[in-house]
Amino acid sequence: MFNYSYKNTTQAGQWEINKTDDNALIINPSSLRQADHSVGLSINGDSSIIKFNGNELVNVGTDQTITGRKTFGGTTLGSIQLNPTDVSYGEGIRISNSPFYNVSAIYIGTSPTSTSGEIDGQWTIIKRNAGELYICRTADQNTDNRGLMISADGNTLTFNGRVL
Repeated sequence: MFNYSYKNTTQAGQWEINKTDDNALIINPSSLRQADHSVGLSINGDSSIIKFNGNELVNVGTDQTITGRKTFGGTTLGSIQLNPTDVSYGEGIRISNSPFYNVSAIYIGTSPTSTSGEIDGQWTIIKRNAGELYICRTADQNTDNRGLMISADGNTLTFNGRVL
């Protein structure tokens, strides 16, 4: 056990990092130590489950649904790796259509502090409600004949309104 303080006693304001008998790693205020690891941050012995104050945050052995906004990579890592599953179409990212306009989009070069709107130099890859796929500057995404467009049937490629 490592106590983050200058005394080897349990007192208010003292933190500990502890490897338990069941090989879990626990980080918590020592004055709130619990035998069941229900206080603080805990990582189980095979590193497959992470809990905070008894609430499971990550369990690599089960499917999980993320609710709310989660930031992956923060400001220093900046990348996410997706590993495919062994089912058909289990690889990559799947983005469903919006229930409002039957569109889906990926925005590249967005602001790290906003989840809507656009900034100068931002790009969009968007599947329109009629099925066409566009790659264009976000500022031009609602302007006719701007950017690269693949028709819904996949047979026509146009750039700024000109068929290639």
